[in-house]
Amino acid sequence: MSQAFQRLSPTDESVDSQLLVFVVDDERLIAMTLFLILTHAGFSTAWFTVPEEALRAAVRAAPHLLLSDVAMPTMSGVHLAITMTSRWPTCKVLLLSGQAETADLLCEARSLGFSFRLLSKPIDPSCLLMEIRTILSQPGGRIFPYTE
Repeated sequence: MSQAFQRLSPTDESVDSQLLVFVVDDERLIAMTLFLILTHAGFSTAWFTVPEEALRAAVRAAPHLLLSDVAMPTMSGVHLAITMTSRWPTCKVLLLSGQAETADLLCEARSLGFSFRLLSKPIDPSCLLMEIRTILSQPGGRIFPYTE
């Protein structure tokens, strides 16, 4: 195992391999990289490059966490998060974005009663894993306190 993945392994906290994380990013390389990071950290992970495919897969097995890019061509990550948490209220959400227009989508989501955690890309893998552990340890799933 490479040193990079050894550093990403769970620390003292045990990661429950039964926790299913959906990774959605229209850029295949990013989706696969996030998949590898999470899988090596002990999560059960599935990756998608098309948001609608993630929704179809959730019918068979709803994820505990949706990790999604915001700016995607067919459906934004914000709209995916709203749809996912409306259908599966215990699904938690962490959004990633490297684009400025994300703020408008988040404002629209807040006006509908949704508030999702957003991290800027690129993100250090260890910071990502720490954020995921924090989110998964919180009760509920649909609405998180808004943070900027």
